[in-house]
Amino acid sequence: MLAALAGPTALSWARGSASVSPHDAARRDDDPGPGPVDVGNDRCPYCSMSVIDVRFAAQQVTVSGRVHVYDAIECLVDHLAGHGGPALTAGWCFVADHAASSRAEASLVSVHDATILHHARLRTPMGGGLVAFADEPAAADFVRERGLADARVWRWDALVDRAREEPWVPAL
Repeated sequence: MLAALAGPTALSWARGSASVSPHDAARRDDDPGPGPVDVGNDRCPYCSMSVIDVRFAAQQVTVSGRVHVYDAIECLVDHLAGHGGPALTAGWCFVADHAASSRAEASLVSVHDATILHHARLRTPMGGGLVAFADEPAAADFVRERGLADARVWRWDALVDRAREEPWVPAL
C-alpha cells in the first residue's frame, strides 16, 4: 500500500472544511458524470492554456451542464480557492485518472473518490506537481516506479483549503 511506500510522515489524509463556495462547486450529490474533453481545443478557464495532456486534466460540470476543462488539477483547485478566473457556479468536479488516461484520452473520476498525489519533482502542465488516480494501489505503483518515496497524498477538501493559503500554481 501507499503508506508503506511513502512512510508515515509523508502522507496527509487530511479532511478540511472548505467554505460553501468550493463545496458547492465540487458537489458530492447526484453526480452526472464528466463531460467531454477536446484535446488541443479546450482552453483552461483559469490559465487560458490549451489542454494538451489530459493525464493531468481536471474538469468542473455545472448544474446546467456547462463543462469547464482545466489543463492541470492545480488550476481547478486554485480557481475554486478564489485565485482568479471567472466565478464558478455549483457543479461537480473531476480529475483525470493518470493510470487509466493517455495524453489524448481522459478517464475522469470524481475528485471525492480520487487519490491525489503531490511531489515537487512531478512535471505537470502548470508546475504544481499534482497528479490523480482512481485508487490507492495505482498511486502506490506510480510512487514506487518513479522513486517518489516522499510523495504526499491529499484528499480534495484539504487540497482546496491549502490553496486558499498558498496557490498550487507557482506563478500565473
